[in-house]
Amino acid sequence: MLRLSWQVSAQWQPDPSIATVVELRFLPEGAGRTRLELEHVGFEHYGAQAEAMQAMFDSPGGWSGILEALPEALGG
Repeated sequence: MLRLSWQVSAQWQPDPSIATVVELRFLPEGAGRTRLELEHVGFEHYGAQAEAMQAMFDSPGGWSGILEALPEALGG
């Protein structure tokens, strides 16, 4: 497991006062296969922008799109 503190404002600027958590879990799936699960929590720290930020990360252009592109980026 890898846990990261995401300290980026809704304006995409570094902001240590807004700390959400991104957790990556690597789960064995059998011979030569690993499943990657990603969970991003703590959107309440965005206050009035929490719902919009979570929707953005949950959109196809957010984490799911990044995870879908990962195998090709890694050469597999």
